[in-house]
Amino acid sequence: MAAGNSNVTSDQLALLALRDRMINSEPREILAKNWSITSPVCDWIGVTCGSRHRGVTALNISNMNLTGTLPPQLGNLSFLVSLDISKNYFHGELPRELAHWRRLRYLDFGFNNVGGELPSWFGYLHKLRYLSLRENSFTGSIPPSISNMSNLEMLWLSYNSIEGNVPIVFQELHNLKHLIIEHNQLSDNICDGLQKLTFLGLTGNSLTGQIPSTLSRCSLLQVLSLSVNYFTGPIPKEIGNLTKLEKLYLGTNNLRGAISTELWNLTMLMNLDFGDNKLTGGIPESIGNLHTLETLALFNNSLSGSIPAAIFNISSLQYIGLHQNKFSGTIPLTVSNKLSNLESLFLYRNDLTGVIPNSISNASKLVFLILYNNELTGSIPTSLGSLRNLKILNLVFNRLSSESSELSFFTFLTACRSLRYLTLNNNPLNGFLPASISNYSTSLEGISAVTCKIKGNIPAGINNLSSLLVLDFSDNELIGSVPRTMHSLANLQVLYLNSNQIRDVLDIFCGLHSLGLLSLSQNQFFGSIPECLGNMTNFRQIFLDSNRLTSMIPANLLSMKDLQILNLSSNFLSGSLPLDIGNLKAAYSLDISFNQLSDKIPTTIGELQALQNLSLARNNLQGSIPESFSYMSNSIRRSSKRKVLLLVISLSGMAAILIIAIGALLNLKWLKKPKSSGGTELMLAAKYERFSYYDLLHSTDNYNESNLPGEGSYCSVYKGILSDGTVVAIKLL
Repeated sequence: MAAGNSNVTSDQLALLALRDRMINSEPREILAKNWSITSPVCDWIGVTCGSRHRGVTALNISNMNLTGTLPPQLGNLSFLVSLDISKNYFHGELPRELAHWRRLRYLDFGFNNVGGELPSWFGYLHKLRYLSLRENSFTGSIPPSISNMSNLEMLWLSYNSIEGNVPIVFQELHNLKHLIIEHNQLSDNICDGLQKLTFLGLTGNSLTGQIPSTLSRCSLLQVLSLSVNYFTGPIPKEIGNLTKLEKLYLGTNNLRGAISTELWNLTMLMNLDFGDNKLTGGIPESIGNLHTLETLALFNNSLSGSIPAAIFNISSLQYIGLHQNKFSGTIPLTVSNKLSNLESLFLYRNDLTGVIPNSISNASKLVFLILYNNELTGSIPTSLGSLRNLKILNLVFNRLSSESSELSFFTFLTACRSLRYLTLNNNPLNGFLPASISNYSTSLEGISAVTCKIKGNIPAGINNLSSLLVLDFSDNELIGSVPRTMHSLANLQVLYLNSNQIRDVLDIFCGLHSLGLLSLSQNQFFGSIPECLGNMTNFRQIFLDSNRLTSMIPANLLSMKDLQILNLSSNFLSGSLPLDIGNLKAAYSLDISFNQLSDKIPTTIGELQALQNLSLARNNLQGSIPESFSYMSNSIRRSSKRKVLLLVISLSGMAAILIIAIGALLNLKWLKKPKSSGGTELMLAAKYERFSYYDLLHSTDNYNESNLPGEGSYCSVYKGILSDGTVVAIKLL
């Protein structure tokens, strides 16, 4: 009895030391009150005691948001069998005294910030079966002494900074079933003699060379995960002998060659990932042998040939990723009724031809249908409206059309009540938007139909799409005015209507207070720019160029401190530039060229330190170039990035070009609305027109001194004549 009391007292002192090492927090206060000498240690939170000796046999304080370090006194828990302190914020190194846990079978330090080198004293824990140190800050190599843990069944070391080789001595861990050391810095050796191993996870290391064919000796393997390494060469055909494999992950390596036919006989496979390699060849019909397959990821390789119809007969498939390859031919027309579990079909960036089969609607659980960048033809099937779970439909860059001039597929897609993003760019739809577009679910967040030959008016019912974030009907043949109802799209953040024939005033857009990007370029908008646009604080980019806008530029439009791009060029704007233009502190592109502005250039423009592109060409501005412009040139010289700042102005009736440049090429940058390659993301990159350095060199007669009117403290200014006869001044730093 005295010995039992001694055990309890020793264990109590050890746990009190742990409590006292914790940093003050609400969870710590809970333990401070509960772990008290006034109550039996066996009644404390997280503590389990043995029924005979009353010593602490298990301690579980996981996921309690505890913070602190581990005291050496914990090693005095001599009866401890199980310890779980995972999912907390413990830090520091593990005390060597923990090697006294000779009865320990289960140890989980996962999801903390414990660090230092992996302790060699782990080798003393001979009875340990489960060891998890994942997601900590351990460094160094794996100590060979770990081979002394002969009863170890599970070793989990993922997400640390462990380096070096996988120790050969691991082969002595004959009971090891799960070896998971993913996302570290291991560089060599894969242990392959572990007869009982069922899970080998080495994803996210620095392993090189070829995948060893001797892995086939691990005949009980169910999971083999070697993704995100630097393996080269072919996939060993011997892996096809691992008949118990359920999950095979070899993605994101440098694997080459054809996929061995033996691999298509792994009939128990559920997940197959060979994506993001350099594999070639085709996929045989024998892939149909994988009748339990749920995930097929072969994307971003150089696979070719036709897509076997057998894939679409695997009823268990949930994900098909064949995108970014060289597959040709058609999508199999007989998409089976068996695809009732398919949720994701990614076939984009291939060379597929033919039509989208109507039978694709048999995949009733489909959520993602991504077919962009192929050569698909025919009409967009109205049967897609049967896909009630569809969230993203992307058909960009094909040759698809509509069954009718009213674009009837839009009407049928209204039945897809979960649809969030619909992208149709660069297809010759050649028709009118139906009024039924107002019937889409409020789940719809984005519509993009760029360069689709869409005609007519924007339907008035578009205001019913109350969750819409992105609307892009640019580069079409839309006419008429913008529906007055559009102002109620309170969540709209991106609106592209540029390159149409819309005729209206701008006031309608003042109600769209969430707008960050507005592109109305190349239309027929007329009247003045309303002051209410300048009150919309979320604006980052505004494109109003190539319209018929008149009157003066509102001062508050030039006071938007977060505005990055403003293009008002090619209109009929008049008056002077307000001094408020100096408030555009975030602006890096400003184009007000080809207008009728007059008076002097505001000196406050020189305060725009972020400015990279400035064009005031073809106006009636007069006077001298403000001295404050030199501050901008100094800013560019200090920048580590390559920038080009240009100013095009008209002075005293003579066109002059002032170019401040860094680099071998001087570029005139005329900002235009970018085009999206995939359609789902709206990329905000610019497209530029260029003048070469040679053009400028030739215009100045090789920078002849006769063309050097004068020099200043910051630069030299040369006179030049461009090939079209324009007289220019070129300012070189």
